[in-house]
Parts: sequence; structure tokens; C-alpha cells
Amino acid sequence: MAELTFDIPDNIYSKLAQLQNSAEYAPKMLEAEQDIVYPEVMRRLEPHRRSGDLIKGMTKTTPKMDKSGRWRAKIEPSGYDKKGVSNNQKLLSLEYGTSKQIATPILRPAREATANQAMEAAQKVFNEAVSK
Repeated sequence: MAELTFDIPDNIYSKLAQLQNSAEYAPKMLEAEQDIVYPEVMRRLEPHRRSGDLIKGMTKTTPKMDKSGRWRAKIEPSGYDKKGVSNNQKLLSLEYGTSKQIATPILRPAREATANQAMEAAQKVFNEAVSK
């Protein structure tokens, strides 16, 4: 599946786990990261707009705790276009290419371009939690 997964770095996660209300701040940290990366993903998808269904189908998931107890959130495509083609399949074809189409990475470059800003946003939310 073509998706960007967000999680909290180990060094911050161990400190966050010590807070009494970590379940309140962990989702906010992930949402702060998503808010930085999502516009960059959309900007990188824009040149590939044909029907607009892929861009309309890009969603930010609600942060949730996984089976191992880690908080995670995603930016991923959902839905289908008018012809019944999965938006996930379209993004996979763009990201990794096909036998007839050269790869045009979208997710990885968007994540790399905004990594520092996203980490700073999450760190800011964490600092606010610690200062309370």
C-alpha cells in the first residue's frame, strides 16, 4: 500500500511515555507532523493531475495506537476514480513505476523535504506538554 506512516521518534517517545497524559499529546504530535507533510505531498501530486481523483482521495488518518503500543498516523490514498481504478494503485504506479511508466516518487521526497520542519512541529507540541 502506498502510504506515509508517522510515528514518534524513540528518544521523544520514551520521555512522552513518562508523562501522565501522554495519550493526549501523542496524537497532537503526529497531527502536527501530518499538517507539515500533507501540503508537500499535495504539491508534488499536482503535476500528475488528470481527473483530480487521486488528489481528492489523499487522506490523513486519525492517530491511533497500534498493537505494540506505539502511536501512528498515515497519509494515504483512498477510494477509486470514475473508471474504478484504485487511487492506491495509481499512487503506487507513480511512486515505483510500472513496466511502461518511469517511477516518479512522491511520498518519500515529500517526507524528506519536510522532515526537519515536521520534527520541529512535533517537538514544539512535546515541549508544550512538558512545560505544563
